[in-house]
Amino acid sequence: MVLSFYAGNDWDWSAQHNWAAAGPRMADRGGWKFFRQDSDITLQDVAADCTDPDVPDGIFTALMRQSDFRVLFRDRLYRHCFGDGVLPPARASAAYNSWMEELRLPIVAETARWQPSSSVAALPWDRDQEWANEWRYLRDTFFPARMARLIQQIRK
Repeated sequence: MVLSFYAGNDWDWSAQHNWAAAGPRMADRGGWKFFRQDSDITLQDVAADCTDPDVPDGIFTALMRQSDFRVLFRDRLYRHCFGDGVLPPARASAAYNSWMEELRLPIVAETARWQPSSSVAALPWDRDQEWANEWRYLRDTFFPARMARLIQQIRK
């Protein structure tokens, strides 16, 4: 849930879209897990707010009524969003940059598939335009500002 809130994909927060949840049938038999698939609408909007209390489908809201779950959620939020967590701006950006460097050459072949028949962006979509622009946006805009915005949203 912390990663889903951070990624800002509010498109997939409904029963008809790309997520599932699984949990124990009986109390004290493990915890709930949320699974996302096809999350291509993520890391796009620094201001995206996916912390609506009734998503996904009220499951998270119901879990937050349990004091043990609230403590667990706060602990996980702190672990991942502060200090040595993976989501503070410098750490998230460094991890992403590492992956982007690894993909710099292979992405050339992948971008050959990105030529839509109509587009809001100028064609061609390729590594040196579309991909590089997106990388720059994430590095210079999204990662530096997202954590502060997310913490505001969660506190609200």
